[in-house]
Amino acid sequence: MPTKEQLEQDYGQEVSTTPTALPDKTIPIKGNYITLTEWTQDYIPRLWQNVRTDPTLLVYMPARDINTEQDLREDLEGLQDSSDVICYAVMADPEHLNPQAGGSTGGEHTNVVGLAFYGNISAKDRVIEVGAMFAPVLHRTAASTEVHYLLLKSVLDEGSPILSDGSPPYRRVAWKCNRLNIRSRMSALRVGYVYEGTYRQAQIIKGRTRDDDMFSMIDKEWPINKAALERWLGRHNWDGDGKQVKKLQQLRAELE
Repeated sequence: MPTKEQLEQDYGQEVSTTPTALPDKTIPIKGNYITLTEWTQDYIPRLWQNVRTDPTLLVYMPARDINTEQDLREDLEGLQDSSDVICYAVMADPEHLNPQAGGSTGGEHTNVVGLAFYGNISAKDRVIEVGAMFAPVLHRTAASTEVHYLLLKSVLDEGSPILSDGSPPYRRVAWKCNRLNIRSRMSALRVGYVYEGTYRQAQIIKGRTRDDDMFSMIDKEWPINKAALERWLGRHNWDGDGKQVKKLQQLRAELE
């Protein structure tokens, strides 16, 4: 009779088949610099005010060319009631997106500075995909990194508040982006996702071919990535001018 080691070598590691829960989008996910709150179309005007300043930001939106607030509204139509995508408004105070002297994180999170979501969810396999779109004000800030940290923490941590009691955490978090979206590709690698490959000619978007770059982070990689993110976001990693002392990649390398 084959041993357990032989079976795992031939057929793969045995794991629990207990499914997990869908994230509860009605529960806000709160950080120091941002709050992820359930998306509604009421947020469109404030989101448009913040994203319209960078036309290139909207190039990779999948459904249509976006030139007006109404275009954005139509592109995001259905997200509020979707059962396939769990979407959040990224709420923040644009004046307090990085650590400041005295450790204060500042004002109320009332400005809509982006979108974040979970999608392509398989509760049976404990697999989930994340995505985000940030207004220019959020780029290269501690707040933007905190969004990714909270999305990961909320599905990879045991006992996450957005998963029902007794639900196991997810095993795999995926990130997919247009191969030409350099900003998204670099963000994935910086946070700690592993590049898995490119789906060539995966889609036709707005009459153009699109290759998809695939990234993932699995449960066994999360502890080091979590520790690195928490150290990077910690007040001690920021000087009196609000500049990082150590890069995230450096902190992760030290932990590894």
